[in-house]
Parts: sequence; structure tokens; C-alpha cells
Amino acid sequence: MESRPDRHSEALAAWLLQQLPDSAAVLPLRPLPGDAGQRRYYELAAERRYLAVYSPPHSEPNRTFVAVTQLLAANQLPVPKIYAVDFSRGFMLLQHLGAEPLRATYAERGSEALQRGLALLPALAAIDAAQLAWLPRYDEVRLQDEMALFADWFVSALLALPLSARERELLAALFGQLVESALAQPQGFVHRDFHCRNLMLASGGADAGIGLIDYQDALVGPLNYDLVSLLKDCYWQWPEATVDAAVADYYAAVIAVRQSAPTLAQFRQGFDWIGLQRHIKVLGIFARLALRDGKPQYLQALPLVIHYTLETARRYPALQPFAQWFEQRLMPSIQRQHWYPSAEERR
Repeated sequence: MESRPDRHSEALAAWLLQQLPDSAAVLPLRPLPGDAGQRRYYELAAERRYLAVYSPPHSEPNRTFVAVTQLLAANQLPVPKIYAVDFSRGFMLLQHLGAEPLRATYAERGSEALQRGLALLPALAAIDAAQLAWLPRYDEVRLQDEMALFADWFVSALLALPLSARERELLAALFGQLVESALAQPQGFVHRDFHCRNLMLASGGADAGIGLIDYQDALVGPLNYDLVSLLKDCYWQWPEATVDAAVADYYAAVIAVRQSAPTLAQFRQGFDWIGLQRHIKVLGIFARLALRDGKPQYLQALPLVIHYTLETARRYPALQPFAQWFEQRLMPSIQRQHWYPSAEERR
């Protein structure tokens, strides 16, 4: 039994009929799975080349999405064409890049599939700085605000653990280290959510073209941010050897050729540390999505994010105080959560 269309999809359908007056295939709209934001996506019944979007104008940066689309298209990156936009109502008619994410090919194709995502990163890094002047910076305030979600939503709200003044000082010291590292990295275009669910395969299966989506929060920041987002993906874990090789290849192709380039060892530490910043943020965001936004499915990704967090914190002596605190203070509570696998399940 089909659910009744919501008021936004009905208004969107009426708008689409104005944009496509010669098409009899606008209705019905078929809803597609959503993302972490408030956007809603719809396929047109018999016009698979189109994607209809309702993106609430009060909460979503729609003008930025259009501007970043134009920037990426001008640099020959695979982004959807924009056919029509109504900013006041948050309606968009886009090219449909495909409904299957790159993630769907990982199990069968392994690192061969991963390489398709990695192949886009040099082109993103090559966008000229003059073209990026209007984008916001991944500055200290933004980096700190993101990590603050960890204490507020993951520790306090999800785990129901109060933080003492000393614990907050420990976190402040860690966050300061991670910010300093992030700001010292080679800078450039940052997609900010470059992972296997935001790389879409065109119709035609695993050998089809690949396209970028969900880049409306793009910034200028550390070039290793998108690299770690893909290699330490919250939805898929790659073998350490695969990660090591990909980091070395990216360094040789993108970083080593720059003036005043860091060494590979320095770049690798920066890669790990910006990954820790991202995963600390993600722990807070996924907890908030579950508790505030009614999206409990994001809790299922937390065990892998916790793994990444501890893996990096244990690796570097400067991060040991945080690693020890996380293991002693948080892990007992984490291990009692319904979403965390038992010791037997982790074997």
C-alpha cells in the first residue's frame, strides 16, 4: 500500500510539471533513500535521467550547492547538471547520476572500486586557489565547533556520562593539537563528506561512470581530509596495507610536487590526525542524528568510528592521554550499548 504523498512532494510535482510541460512522465514521484540532512530525493516515474529534490530553504545551503556545482563542473568534475531551481521553495530538478553508490561495488571489486573514488581527488586538489576565494575556510572555530559535538551528543547525551572539569581540559588539549595539525596541512578544496555513499554510479553497473554528490558544505581546508574520509570510511573498513599504499600514492601525485611540501611521514601523521578530528566529530553527529533527528540507523556505524578513533589515538604518544581516557572512561559504557557488538560478535 502506497503512503500518501506529503505536502512538499505534491507541491514539487506541480512545479515539475511547469518545468517539463511536454513530459507526461513526471508523476508519480518515487522517493529515494535520504541522507543525514533534511533533503528529500525523488525519481520521476519514467524519466530516469532526472532527479527531483526538496531541500528545505530554511535549513539547507541551496545557493551554495548550486555555486559549488558550477565550480566543480567548470573544473571538469562529474557533478549533476542543474536544470531548474526554485530557491524560495527549495525545489530542484537535477540530472540523475544514478541510485547505486560506489559502496555497492566494494564487496565484489575491492580496491579496484576504491581506486575509482581515489582517482577524483587529484582533480579536486588541482582547483586553483583563486577559484576558491569565496568558499569559507576550515578554520579553528569551525574545527572546534565540530569536535564540541562529541562531548555534547556522544558522551553526555548518548552515553549519559557527565564530564568533569579535568576531563574537559583533557579534551580541550587534544582538540587544540588536532586544530594546529589541520591548519598546518597543505590546503585546497575540501568536499567534506567524500565517502562511498556520496560517489554514485551511473546506470550501467560497476563499469559505469561515477559522479559526486552532497558537496554543499565544501570548504577550503586540509587536502588530506577528503582522502581520509574515503580511506577511513565510516561505512567500510579497508586493510591497513590498502590505506598505506593509497596515502603514499596520493602524496606522490598531489603533495610532493608542491613547494614546501611536508615529508611523507609528516603527511601521514597529518592524515591520521585530521581523520581523528573527523571521527570525533562524526561520533557526535551520528549520536545527534539518532537522538534528535530520529535516525537510529546511524548508531550502527558507531563501532567502526570508535575503532578508527582508538586506532589513531593509540598510535601516537602525544595522543595517549586521550586514548587512555577513552578506554577507561567511555568503553565500559559503550560496551553496554545495544548497538555495540559483543566480544563474541567482534571475533
